[in-house]
Amino acid sequence: MVSVLLVYVDDFIGIARSDYRIAEVHDLFKWGSLSFFEVDKPTVFKGKELTLTFNEKKRYILKITMSKFINGLDLGRVEKGRLQRDPQLSDAEQQELRSVSGCLQWAATQCRPEISPTVSLTAHGSQATITDLKTLYSTIEFLKKTPDYGLV
Repeated sequence: MVSVLLVYVDDFIGIARSDYRIAEVHDLFKWGSLSFFEVDKPTVFKGKELTLTFNEKKRYILKITMSKFINGLDLGRVEKGRLQRDPQLSDAEQQELRSVSGCLQWAATQCRPEISPTVSLTAHGSQATITDLKTLYSTIEFLKKTPDYGLV
């Protein structure tokens, strides 16, 4: 195989052997911007940081993280004493749960699959409780402690 091109709507990411004349692909499309991987220098693609690096066997690997996205998440907190009251969510808490859940689903599907069970098992709709929201906040806290984790 000489080259591989992955297409996401109108965004491309590709890889080619060093002896391949990449201009052949470049000439096929009108490019808005074009960048190349440099070893150990992250490139942003669709909200993720892609870093080409070497593993312990000196083979190229591609690490996918979402550090910028994760670091931008707000750490939510359940107000003191809230767990002792009615477990049902208020309208504002319900909206917060949906927002936090959406952010975590994005991270889980893009490069943090280890949080998928927490996000998918959180009750949604009228069945959600304050404990569910607290669990999602704990998941954000975990992500913020491990922003450089991802897929390799």
